[in-house]
Amino acid sequence: VSVAYYLLVVHSLFSVYWYYGNKHIPPVSSWMRSLSDIPSGKSQRRMEFVKKISIVCGAVSLTTLSLVKYHGMGAMLVLAAATLHFYLMEVDRKFVLQVRPFGLLPFVLAAVGTLSLIISLYLTSW
Repeated sequence: VSVAYYLLVVHSLFSVYWYYGNKHIPPVSSWMRSLSDIPSGKSQRRMEFVKKISIVCGAVSLTTLSLVKYHGMGAMLVLAAATLHFYLMEVDRKFVLQVRPFGLLPFVLAAVGTLSLIISLYLTSW
């Protein structure tokens, strides 16, 4: 958990530095009009909204991972938010995932992790 936490902190800092202000991380000034982006007829504005949701999911995942790291709780939320963050960041305007076959690995790992957590919770409840 510690290694994952620090890798994600570095990922977050690098992403803000490298992608802030372009199509991946819209400027903070555009976040106030987020609710008007949902019904927008312009696909670019809708995609900006999707990227904003992705960023929120990534932030929730990182915050929850810190709870797991320091308090040992919320692992299921980390998996869900991180997977949603990855999916929303990699889809195109038609919501088609734009990754090579190896890029589907996070979904497989999320399923394995979820199954592992369920089994672990079931076994510890006995």
